[in-house]
Amino acid sequence: ASQRGTWAEEVDIRPTMLWLLGLRDDYATDGRVVSQLLAQPTAPLVRTQGLATAYQQINSSVGTLATMTLQADSRALASGSATQHRRYDRTEKALHKIASRRDVLATEMKRQLKRAAAGHVANRGHLRDLIVQSYALLRKARHLG
Repeated sequence: ASQRGTWAEEVDIRPTMLWLLGLRDDYATDGRVVSQLLAQPTAPLVRTQGLATAYQQINSSVGTLATMTLQADSRALASGSATQHRRYDRTEKALHKIASRRDVLATEMKRQLKRAAAGHVANRGHLRDLIVQSYALLRKARHLG
């Protein structure tokens, strides 16, 4: 994969196209407006660029969280035997907790990103708190191994 340019996932195309066309709908999406590609992004979109990056890291199937949890799960699977599977059980329990926290956090992040696409300015403190929570979640996943 290229290390240059702006990363955009397939789920980002629809919200970006809707924004460019000035259209809105009530369909829930996992994507966001890729404001880095816009010639003149609105202030709310610029303000949420850090949030969008953090969101992709915890919600993308190729993001940091997905990679780390897959690696932890693979190590746990390889660690046991037919009769010894304590590490696997502990890892699975921890993965379920991480997934639950991720779901709640990603839902709020999506809400903020959708509001920014609609032109609503988000509270900087709230955005910062969401980003900090995403980093904490990534740290938890990193320590699973």
